[in-house]
Formats: sequence, structure tokens, C-alpha cells
Amino acid sequence: MSAQDTIAAESRSRRGLLFWSLALNIFFIFGVVAFSLALLFKPAFRGGGGPAYQIERMAARLPAQDGTRLMVALGERAGAVDEAHVAAHKARDALRLALRAEPYDGDATRKAMMDAQEARRRLETVVQGIIASAAADMSADGRAKLAEWRPRPPRK
Repeated sequence: MSAQDTIAAESRSRRGLLFWSLALNIFFIFGVVAFSLALLFKPAFRGGGGPAYQIERMAARLPAQDGTRLMVALGERAGAVDEAHVAAHKARDALRLALRAEPYDGDATRKAMMDAQEARRRLETVVQGIIASAAADMSADGRAKLAEWRPRPPRK
């Protein structure tokens, strides 16, 4: 093999290496751009199924006037919903801490469980109050659709 053939073979391998390097870089650049665009245009976090979001989903399935009534009722009690929702999260966090505590304290865990249960009950009471007050002014069709509504199971 001549020197010229050796140089040509090295040149081909370098061009191949350059091609694959360039292709990999372009792949990563497009990945970063796609990820950035996805974050930029992603809808705002809605609590992933929190009570206000669930009520909004309920309202969307009702006749327009009934859905508006439900959203008005939510607006009137939004502060109470948020407060009860935060309290329920804090109570669940306290329960998690009690379960992880070393040394384990069964009495503290049971108290944390009761507190979490009570916080959840308060949240449900607020949400049910919103639904009941809105339902009082809804049409029969709206109440029937409200009665058929089932939340989607949480995503895992």
C-alpha cells in the first residue's frame, strides 16, 4: 500500500468520525431545544388533581350555566379550599415523618394518622359545601351530570 493510499484511508476514517461527532452533537442540540420548548409551553402546574382542579373539571362537564354556578361557588370559597388543602398536605407530611422516625413511636404515628384523617375530612367538608351550595341553583340536568361525575384515579 502506498503512502497516498494510507493518507486517503486515514482521511476517510477522520471524515467518518467527524460525521458521527457532528450527528451526535446535532442530536443533543435538538434534544435540549425540544426540552426547553416543552418547559416553555407546558401548561401551568395545577396541583395534579387538587380540589380546585377537580371542581374545575366537574364544572367543564356541566351545562354552561351550571358550570358557571359551580365556578362562582368555588371562587367564593377558594381561600378556604386552599387553606384546607395545604393543611391536609402538612398533615400527610407529618405522618410521613412519624413513620420514618427513629426510634419509631407508635403513639406519635397514630396521632399523626388521626390528624391527617381530620385534615382530609375538613377539606372534604369544604369541597362538599361548595358543591352543595352550587347544586341548589343548578338545573336538574346539571345535578344529574354532577351525580354521574367520577374523578379519574390518580396517576402512578
